[in-house]
Amino acid sequence: MELLVAKRKIKKPCIFCNTRFKKGDCYWKYKVYIREETFSTHEWHWCPRCKYKEEDRAFRMMDLHMRCSHPPKFVHYEGDPNDYNGYVCGICSETHLIKNGEVYKASIDEVVWE
Repeated sequence: MELLVAKRKIKKPCIFCNTRFKKGDCYWKYKVYIREETFSTHEWHWCPRCKYKEEDRAFRMMDLHMRCSHPPKFVHYEGDPNDYNGYVCGICSETHLIKNGEVYKASIDEVVWE
């Protein structure tokens, strides 16, 4: 991803807020090259405001994952009954187990079904 200054009006708008870039505006360009049977590229443009918001949102989400106490009233069941990752925290979206009324995150080695 690189920060650029528009030398002319850019046809592609910001992918989040649909803001158009005119001459002199700053924008971030993200370009992906895909080489399979044929060679193709995809590029996206972000305005600085949306890029800042996205980085801030990612930082806050990471902080929430570290601080979340997973209250039992927000943990709900999703998925297959035979799946050990069936319970999901409604606040931080992490998968958990409920054993003896307590919510905890367990690895595959700790899972014991009775």
